Amino acid sequence: MELPAKEQQRVPEEKKAPARCDHPPHQLKSPPGGSTHRRHPAPGPGPHAPTRPQPRQHTNQDPSPRGPARAPAQRRSAPRTSRPSRTHPGAARLPVEMKKPALLSAALLLLFFVGTSAQGNTNFRVQVNVPPTNIKTYNTFTAYRGSLFGGLTRLRYSNQGFNFQYIPHDDYGPFLQSVNGLAGNSSHYWQLLSGKTPLNVGMGCYLPKANEVVTLKYTKI
Repeated sequence: MELPAKEQQRVPEEKKAPARCDHPPHQLKSPPGGSTHRRHPAPGPGPHAPTRPQPRQHTNQDPSPRGPARAPAQRRSAPRTSRPSRTHPGAARLPVEMKKPALLSAALLLLFFVGTSAQGNTNFRVQVNVPPTNIKTYNTFTAYRGSLFGGLTRLRYSNQGFNFQYIPHDDYGPFLQSVNGLAGNSSHYWQLLSGKTPLNVGMGCYLPKANEVVTLKYTKI
């Protein structure tokens, strides 16, 4: 049905919607045919505007009539104990095996002290010889397989009138410096002898024998 001419003039012309610049300028050029495609404006929020489907939210609620789903029960681990496992046949013997080295060390140490006490001390004599005629003899002792240095130290504290001084050396042990106040110098030194044989080690390494006579001789260089 066509409208009269007067009513047709009353109908305003439809305003053209402005084109949206969704693409870069070089993509808005008209194609070779001269036709362009216009983008229609997005529908505004109206009563008939389409709505986007909302994403489904995952919840722990069970839609079934049984009620909400229960959280899975956490598995509790048993507390660790030092008790060995029964599945391993040698696990029960581990503590005993670990104690064996300690027991063996204690037994060897006990045997060492028993053997030392059974052997007893080593008694020997110390002779101080200052030529030509000054000779003094002292009695002392050391532990079983003890050193000459230990015997001289016991002699110094035995109130027999003996005294000595030494210099510690990192490589060769204690070095005898003076005896009874007489020190070595550039022309004399204290020589260690077993009887008349010079010792090839220092007093910290030499092990006196029972009833041996160790001589400390003031010798000219």
